[in-house]
Amino acid sequence: MKCGPTRGFASLLCLCLLAAPVLAQPPGPSPDGGQGAPAGEARPVVKLAPAVREASRDAAFFRSLPCEAVDATRPASAREAAWLDERRQACIRQYGGYGRGFLQ
Repeated sequence: MKCGPTRGFASLLCLCLLAAPVLAQPPGPSPDGGQGAPAGEARPVVKLAPAVREASRDAAFFRSLPCEAVDATRPASAREAAWLDERRQACIRQYGGYGRGFLQ
């Protein structure tokens, strides 16, 4: 194994990388205002649960939908179903010249 200045530099670099998070902490009170929880008293636990968020999908979304994704898309309302049907018909017209016998 080669000994020399590169090994010392690597050790110093490793030490600096390990110490950087500790040295980067700002001096001063802790994030909780400097007052920890009294002994025996637990802090309140906030439990977060995943939730499904509906994305707002308008007519422009359905107009820009790729034809390959039309069948996999599920409408959430009657209005979205109408927009999806319009897009499906546009895709059929677009690819109609390629498979007339298949589409009939």
